[in-house]
Amino acid sequence: MTVAVALLLGAGLVAWVAPGRLRRLATSGAHPRVVLVAWLSSLVSVLVTAGLAVTALLLPDHGAHAFIGFPDCFDALLHGLTPEAEALSGVVGVLMLAGLLVRLAVMATRTARRRARARRDHLAVLRPAARSEPGRPTTLWLDHEEPMAFSLAGYPGVVVATEGLHRTLAGAQVDAVLVHERAHLSGRHHLVVTAADALSAMLPFLPLFRRTPAAVRDLVELAADAAAEL
Repeated sequence: MTVAVALLLGAGLVAWVAPGRLRRLATSGAHPRVVLVAWLSSLVSVLVTAGLAVTALLLPDHGAHAFIGFPDCFDALLHGLTPEAEALSGVVGVLMLAGLLVRLAVMATRTARRRARARRDHLAVLRPAARSEPGRPTTLWLDHEEPMAFSLAGYPGVVVATEGLHRTLAGAQVDAVLVHERAHLSGRHHLVVTAADALSAMLPFLPLFRRTPAAVRDLVELAADAAAEL
């Protein structure tokens, strides 16, 4: 039981402290991809640690042997509860973890379907009105004065831009805008954002999870900017 409590406390501590540390990492000049990986790794570490806590509840005897070298009193503390209480704690933990995983799956599936439907609708409207760039059938150009560009994830991913970019920006700047959007597609940024939204919905009361969607959106934009500057 003590092992499970320690793991849960550790996971909770990371979930509360990590956002501030990650923000400092971002402002220290680290590459956006490094910060993005660190942020997502923190999320995974919290979930894995919580899963290990549930395992320790289900297998208290194995939890004791995992800490070879600790004083014998630690083992006594670990078995301070009755077997019935330990079993009940394990069942409750499994149900909570299963509920979170089901919630994650539902949120991820719902979000993915919504975005796929929006992509189909957008392309159904855009393709008849757009021209394809020679040699790049996945780049669509719209005859519109407003300079604008965005990407639509999928297979294949599509970059949509307006002729206003050519009328407003120099050639090198237009290329940089297109590289930015293609970096979103090659980096699977749309998928990362979808995963961030789903993970945040699991435990929105924890700062790390609550702040993940906004942070991930900022980081993928910065990562795409860095790719455009190369």
